[in-house]
Amino acid sequence: VVVNKWNAECRHYGLQKWKQPVSIGWKYAVAGALFGTLSHLLLDSLMHADMSPFFPFTKINPLLGLMQHDAVYTAMVVCGIAGALIWWLRQLKMK
Repeated sequence: VVVNKWNAECRHYGLQKWKQPVSIGWKYAVAGALFGTLSHLLLDSLMHADMSPFFPFTKINPLLGLMQHDAVYTAMVVCGIAGALIWWLRQLKMK
């Protein structure tokens, strides 16, 4: 849905070279889902006391408190900006 909206905006503004493929292969979908799930688990484990990332082996969360709550959010914003910048630079390089 997001890609379709993006492509429609690119068409509207005459930015055809920035359009993205609508479908992805199953390997990429599985890899993205796996990475997304595990990274979400890791990030939540840094902030939430009720997380048990190594369950059923242990209920102890050794990751809790390694980073402050706000530092985790700040790191994610920085990563998002860096990712957007890398994507944008790659788009410019492809034209």
